[in-house]
Amino acid sequence: MNKPVFRFPDAGDIRCYDRHGKEIMLPPVEDELYGQNGCFIVNPMSFTKLDSESRELSDISTWQDGYRMVRDNNTGLVWEIKSPHKEDINFCDDKYSWDDANKYVKRLNDNKYCGFSDWRLPNKDELRSIIDYARVNPAVDTFYFPHCQVAFYWTSILYKMQPPFVWGIFFGLGSGIPYTPSSLQCVRAVRGGYSLDFGNPQKEAFRDNNDGTITDLRTGLMWQKGENERMDWYQALKYCKDMNLAGYTDWRLPNIKELNSILDLTYKDGWWYHKGYFPAKGLEPPLLHYFSSTPYERIYVWVTNFCFGYDGYYASKNATQKNI
Repeated sequence: MNKPVFRFPDAGDIRCYDRHGKEIMLPPVEDELYGQNGCFIVNPMSFTKLDSESRELSDISTWQDGYRMVRDNNTGLVWEIKSPHKEDINFCDDKYSWDDANKYVKRLNDNKYCGFSDWRLPNKDELRSIIDYARVNPAVDTFYFPHCQVAFYWTSILYKMQPPFVWGIFFGLGSGIPYTPSSLQCVRAVRGGYSLDFGNPQKEAFRDNNDGTITDLRTGLMWQKGENERMDWYQALKYCKDMNLAGYTDWRLPNIKELNSILDLTYKDGWWYHKGYFPAKGLEPPLLHYFSSTPYERIYVWVTNFCFGYDGYYASKNATQKNI
């Protein structure tokens, strides 16, 4: 039997839009709108429902049918399904401080929830991986994640720029922001996974190809190493589409999940860059926003702020930002 392979999941079921926010069909390659997130399908999001004994269930199964966990078929991560019943250990409305969130995960393990004792708080990239940026309030597919709150969910990752804040994901929109650990927030525990290094800030795995490109060995994505001039979103789409670098001509603007995967969450030397691989020549902190290809509310676009590490910003497509 072949070993399952980790695949970096897509940003969601994203549509294409014109300059006025009207949904359109896939634009032709020569069109100025080609290159936005909806033009590409890379590892579409895929889930399998499981019962408390890890047996696969039909897609129409509900909590009443024994639905207790869901497996992401791209990452191999297995997520708890929240209970609609207040008396259960994982009641959907329960909220926790960050310390209590860790204690909650310990209780799951002590009770061998669904037969396992390796539940954990997800890291930032793991938690973001289940976000569907085509959805809002909540920004997940509630067919697979029922009882999901439109709220902030804790991760295991500290916000190094401002201790003791902790990273999390706001499941109303999908934005990654830090919160004070004493605040009461939601938790979704996870276990397993096809890649133990995915999203782990201590396990960076880049390769300099010595041709102006960098490969992230965890996600399989190849990146342009150098910097670009500031430009608006439409110019950025065209720049990436027209680029011929290292013999490759299939360059594109990254989606918001991809863009955030190269943040250095250890915040070494006051930078959110992996400076050894992305030297950002000619730039000094604070850095500002970098475009993704992912639209927000049709007329805006998701960007990442490399000054604070936030990835919850969205900007006008006509504003000038950087692009990677």
